[in-house]
Amino acid sequence: MTTLDDIVDHARCQSWRGPVFDGAVTVLTRNPLCGDIVSLHVDLRDGDIWQARHESVGCIISRGCTSLLCEQVEGKPVAEVLQSGVEGLLEFDISQLTIHKQQCARLAYDLLQRMLREQFPTEANEKDSPND
Repeated sequence: MTTLDDIVDHARCQSWRGPVFDGAVTVLTRNPLCGDIVSLHVDLRDGDIWQARHESVGCIISRGCTSLLCEQVEGKPVAEVLQSGVEGLLEFDISQLTIHKQQCARLAYDLLQRMLREQFPTEANEKDSPND
């Protein structure tokens, strides 16, 4: 299970930072409550997330969770990521954070989910189907 110290370490980590490459889908979001700005760059191929990188500024929780998210989703099928909740992907119990910081922790996850639902509407509809 990921600890708060792991999130802080990820906020300092450079491995998942920076733009990706030509053909990557890039999406941006802001958290007006904290001032966080997150840009995700995702290379999608054959229904999988081949690479995920970010450029983010803001609080240590949003930067750390964004970096951790990039690490966790790289190489996974889009369908699996769409089926996963934020705590499952991050392996971190965000309920230990204040409500305000929970929003910071979810920022990149929510952005990625929206982007994947737009890029893969069939998989998104399967997630929303009552047979799950």
